[in-house]
Amino acid sequence: MPLIGYARVSTEDHPPLPQSQALKSAGCAEIFEEQGSGGNRARPVLARVLERIGKGDTLVVVRIDRLARSLSHLLEVIERLDAKGTFFRSLLDLIDTASPQGKFTLQVLGAAKAKAAIHNIWQAEIKDDAEKAFDLFIKIYEPKYPKAALCLQKDRDELMAFFDFPAQHWQST
Repeated sequence: MPLIGYARVSTEDHPPLPQSQALKSAGCAEIFEEQGSGGNRARPVLARVLERIGKGDTLVVVRIDRLARSLSHLLEVIERLDAKGTFFRSLLDLIDTASPQGKFTLQVLGAAKAKAAIHNIWQAEIKDDAEKAFDLFIKIYEPKYPKAALCLQKDRDELMAFFDFPAQHWQST
């Protein structure tokens, strides 16, 4: 089952040669090189590799960030490979989906992604409910108690700013 290497560099200032040499040393039969941003999911060479790779083959990269810059993109690529009966290996991150340990590592990453998605949904629902409640109170109190309504509006704005604050700054560890 062939090992197929994928080397990506962000700019022309960074040659792909060190990655290609590491992939060749790892036993890759073919090595595909691409120059482009990791944040850009539209990468023609990667698309060609994913189309060409066959059942039992293994896509090999030097580091995970050479393949994907986000967990969602990494898992998307891994799912495509898995659907084709192929595997993924990262040389320096020690992930190999052909092994039970490598599959477990990716499951843990997937669980972390799912937890973050659930948290985002939960936070959005709470924010929406709180905003609706404040708007209702303001609507009710404003005609009779305009000063109280102004205080409620200020509290509402402060609470909404809290929800917009990046989650990593207020979540407990």
